[in-house]
Amino acid sequence: MMAEQMVRPEAEKHSCTRKKASQKAAKGEKKTKKGGPGRPKGSKNKNKTAVTLPPELLRIHTMIQTLLYMIGALIPLRHMVLDGHFGNHPALYMVRSCGFHVISKLRHDAALSFPYEGPYAGRGPRRKYGKKIDYANIPRRYLKQSRVEDNIQTDIYQAQMVRTEFAEPLHIVIIVKTNLTTHKRAHVVLFSSDLDLGDAQLIDDDSLRFQIEFNVRDAKP
Repeated sequence: MMAEQMVRPEAEKHSCTRKKASQKAAKGEKKTKKGGPGRPKGSKNKNKTAVTLPPELLRIHTMIQTLLYMIGALIPLRHMVLDGHFGNHPALYMVRSCGFHVISKLRHDAALSFPYEGPYAGRGPRRKYGKKIDYANIPRRYLKQSRVEDNIQTDIYQAQMVRTEFAEPLHIVIIVKTNLTTHKRAHVVLFSSDLDLGDAQLIDDDSLRFQIEFNVRDAKP
């Protein structure tokens, strides 16, 4: 319905490179530091709802607003499907600010946790994060579908989970494929901010990304 070619300025490219280098250095520094359990002394909570959008997301936000103005109430829209490149909190914040729920993909090793369901400690805020997910041993109670086709077993898991970078809980669908001959496994992690979305619909909606890419490819001269 709407397409626009984007040319990233050199300053923006250099800014992204510096940001990635800074994040990598910070991770390395964090690994070398030794300390006791718990939070470092003097650390403060970060306001995850206060997000500064990078130029790339600002451009997309402007395009979305323009499209919404053009179609008005003619086509009711609820979800926005984005590439795995946008599987982060700023992109989710941008989509939610437009009144949509996001559907996208996380890294295969994304650090996700189940919501804490244990007793209240009796002091301070209630604990939010429970056990971290082990992708090699996902609890069976989250298994929604399982099928075997051409010696490939496909297991689909669904759960509401949390991640430290995100301000709100996420609807997670994990697709695990296992070769029954070699026993090799691979998985993808899909997510949405819509907690009421069914696992089958989330997977179907995410697959629309490929159709959009095919349409763009076919439309090129």
